[in-house]
Amino acid sequence: MKIIVKDEVLQQCSICYELLQINICQNNLKSSKDFAIGFGAEGILHDWTKKDLLPKKAKDEFYESIVKCIKTMVGKLKERCPLESAVLRNAVIFNPTTVVNCRESSLVKKLKSLLQQLVLLKLIPTRIADTIITQYSSMSSGVA
Repeated sequence: MKIIVKDEVLQQCSICYELLQINICQNNLKSSKDFAIGFGAEGILHDWTKKDLLPKKAKDEFYESIVKCIKTMVGKLKERCPLESAVLRNAVIFNPTTVVNCRESSLVKKLKSLLQQLVLLKLIPTRIADTIITQYSSMSSGVA
């Protein structure tokens, strides 16, 4: 994404999940002269342009192909990315920063959702999930 997406757009993302939410639209794209496609490719394009072996239209089509290719790759990554899974999104409750900054009701909701997904995936039995919720509730009420 660094090849085609503006640096300031990427810098606004503090966690990986936010990268998936970037809209790869014209407003967020670098201009073709700012693409970093590698020294070899840039050198060849520069030489061919200098020698009039590469018309401007062909160069523009090349950059459009790069954008299309990267958009397709990002789309495929989004489809298969584990960051989209409910299990991973709700596992944020194990992040100490989240625990400190979130309300207890929000953490309980995420924990319940996480446990529900683990039960649906048959990774833990329902009785274990119930025990975890009970223990978490008693622990958090003891801390408050």
